[in-house]
Amino acid sequence: MALFPRIALVLGTLLALTAAGAPARADFLPPGRPADTDPLIQQVLNCWSYGHRPNAKGAVAGVGGEKLVCAHGEAKPAMVQDALARISAVDAQTLVVWSRGGDAQAAADLVQTIVDRGITVIVDGPCAGPCVWWMAAARKRLVTPEAVFDFAAGPDAPAAVVDRVRQVTGLDLTVLRRTGGPAMPRDEAALRALGLDVTALPPIVAVKPAPT
Repeated sequence: MALFPRIALVLGTLLALTAAGAPARADFLPPGRPADTDPLIQQVLNCWSYGHRPNAKGAVAGVGGEKLVCAHGEAKPAMVQDALARISAVDAQTLVVWSRGGDAQAAADLVQTIVDRGITVIVDGPCAGPCVWWMAAARKRLVTPEAVFDFAAGPDAPAAVVDRVRQVTGLDLTVLRRTGGPAMPRDEAALRALGLDVTALPPIVAVKPAPT
C-alpha cells in the first residue's frame, strides 16, 4: 500500500514543476570562476548573473579589464538611453545584447556609440532589426550558441545607419536584410558567408544556486 502514496507524491512533484515551467536563464548564476576562464565567456556569465533585463542592477566590470554593459530586450528609447548612459559611466568596452526589434532612431544612437568607442558586441539571444545593426557596426563580434538571427524582421535601418556601417565595416545592411533570411540558428561559417566576421563562443554552462 505504501507504493500508492509514493506514486502520488512523484506525480504531484511533476505537476508542480510543469506548472512552474522551466527556470529562466536569469534564475541561473555563474559557477565558480577559475583563473583560466576565458574573459569573453566571463563577460556573458556576468550578464547572466545580472538577469536578462536591460542593465538589471547596473553595469558591471568584467574580468580581463573589459568593462561590460548588458542591453537586452526591445530597443525602446528608454532602454537605449539607459544603455548609453551606462556605457559612458563605466567607459564600456563590451556590449552583450539580444533584441527582437524596437525603435529605429533610438537604436541608431547606439550604433553611433558602438562605432565611436570601438565597442565589442556579443550577441547572446534572439537578434533582429536593431540588434543586427549593432552587431554589424562592431569591429569585433562574438556570438554564443543562444544567438538566433532574423535578418528579415524589424524595421529598415535608417539611411544614416546604413551609410555609417558601410563606411566603418564595409557591410551593407540593406543587402544583409535581403540575403540573410528569417530566424534560425547560424554557425560561425554561415555568418561569415554573409560577410559577418564573427567568433563563436563555446557552449556556456551555468548552475542554479543552491537554496540558502
